[in-house]
Amino acid sequence: MNPVLIKDYTHDSRVKCAIVKASTLLASQHIQQAMYYGAGLLCMRGISLFMLPVFTHYLDPLQYGQLEVLLAFVSIASLILSLGLVEAMYRFCGLAASMAEKKQLVAQLMSVSIIFSLIFYVFLTLILPFIHVLLPGELALIDLHYLLISIVLESPIAVALAWLRLTDQAKLFFYVTVGKTIVQTLFSWWGLKSGFAVTAICQASAISSVFLATILICWHVRQVGWWGRWQQVKPLLFYGGPFVISGIAGFLLSGADRWLIAAELGTQAVAIFAIALKFSLIPSLLMQPFSLWWYARRFTLLGSPQALKKHANIAVNGLLLWFLMIALVGVVGPLLIIEMTPEIYHEAVKFLPGLLLAVAFRSVADLLNIGCFTQTDSRLQMCLNMAVSALGFTALVVLIPMFGIIGAIAACLLAAVLKMCVFYGFSQRLIWLPYPLRRLLPGVVIMVLMIVLGQSLYA
Repeated sequence: MNPVLIKDYTHDSRVKCAIVKASTLLASQHIQQAMYYGAGLLCMRGISLFMLPVFTHYLDPLQYGQLEVLLAFVSIASLILSLGLVEAMYRFCGLAASMAEKKQLVAQLMSVSIIFSLIFYVFLTLILPFIHVLLPGELALIDLHYLLISIVLESPIAVALAWLRLTDQAKLFFYVTVGKTIVQTLFSWWGLKSGFAVTAICQASAISSVFLATILICWHVRQVGWWGRWQQVKPLLFYGGPFVISGIAGFLLSGADRWLIAAELGTQAVAIFAIALKFSLIPSLLMQPFSLWWYARRFTLLGSPQALKKHANIAVNGLLLWFLMIALVGVVGPLLIIEMTPEIYHEAVKFLPGLLLAVAFRSVADLLNIGCFTQTDSRLQMCLNMAVSALGFTALVVLIPMFGIIGAIAACLLAAVLKMCVFYGFSQRLIWLPYPLRRLLPGVVIMVLMIVLGQSLYA
């Protein structure tokens, strides 16, 4: 066909209007999905914060500290049982040529997660009495048994939820996660009111996990089938393994600190530290919509100089948003602690600034690290995380006996600064991006001023 005879419709005002409407609709759909994902994850990850007034009303600091020691155990056990399968899903589904290939891969991942969860359940049930003896805080063995149910279901739940995100099923993601939160909240409240203390919360966690896992696994099998191709197991586990090791390394800073404080200072001190820690994590919850949107797309902006510049601008804008959220919590967080908890917990206010600054440094490490994730495997980030965590854990062991909770916060700050430096440095060596770092200065100044203001008003 003669190209001269082909009409260019792009100059037609009606076509332009249709294009604009379609683009606007697509953008609104992305925003709507991000809000659904953010709200769902906010409910799941923020339940301990939402329930804080209830927990601190029914639990004294000794019991609340015991709960935090148990939650640290859940954190490390869930990391190990995850096998890095969700990270493997994102990686290999992104490389899959068709939807059929993706479904085969995800079916395989779900099968592997269920089989390994059953194996781990039997194994951990046998060794749980020994774990009970090793954990600090005079915990009840029955509480560990309840939490074990939640732990072994975490991996299949994570795989199913990740598939919902990959297939843009935001509403279903929202409904099931909110449903779990409601079930867990109601059973926790009823058990606490009935006088079951920490056991009530562990029971509620087990019941809600069974509820969510049953729905998701049944739906997942209907959508993608079962088993998949077993020859893919080895590369999946090989890719996911370093993420597990990195997670364990991260636990040395974000979980083992509570164990060390409990061993040195008692579970009452753990309760105070944990209250401050929960409020320092509020910015992470508020940033979930951005994180879900950006982490799923940032690998697509690496192919050209223009794409690298766009990537760098979005990352820096994300950091500015992070600093704004941290500033908000810095000025409002102390008031929330005072209003939401009994007076015996108010000491947590003075520990909030250091933890918020550590969050700020970690956010830089997380957003300006793309080069570290462009390698064919994940060994680089594993090695970097292990090095940072080894230094941070050493600092925890040395500083907590000397300075108590202040020592724990100093160790967290040291590790966060080191992580920021090594991840940014290695990332820029592998792929240089033109980050407009000068734009961060106003955000840093506002963040620090708001944190200082919050302490001067309420501390």
